[in-house]
Amino acid sequence: MRRDDCTVHGDIRHLEINRVIDNSNVCVHGDIRHLETNRLKCRLDYLVHGDIRHLEIIFLLCHLAMVVHGDIRHLEMLMTLKPKTIEVHGDIRHLETNSPALQYYYIVHGDIRHLEINLGVMKESEIRSWRHTPFRK
Repeated sequence: MRRDDCTVHGDIRHLEINRVIDNSNVCVHGDIRHLETNRLKCRLDYLVHGDIRHLEIIFLLCHLAMVVHGDIRHLEMLMTLKPKTIEVHGDIRHLETNSPALQYYYIVHGDIRHLEINLGVMKESEIRSWRHTPFRK
């Protein structure tokens, strides 16, 4: 059990974070080629800015508030069993989420080339906020 505050700036080629049973505030800025996080049983506030080529996140059994900004080439999320707010801004080439059985607030802005969402057992009426620009082929 620990509380973690983490801030990362600059040209990061690969950043991998593994936090188990903690309270984490993570902020990432800059040209990030690959960012991979794995968080279990935690409260997480997560903020990512910049040119992110690949962002992969797995969160299980935690409260999540997440904001992503910038030129994101690939964003993949697997999130289960928690209340969640996710906001995505910018030029996103590929966004893929797998979010079954949870309270779900989702906002998407910007130039999104591909958006794929698997809501599992959720009903569409349970999505409180859903906005996006038209997809481009």
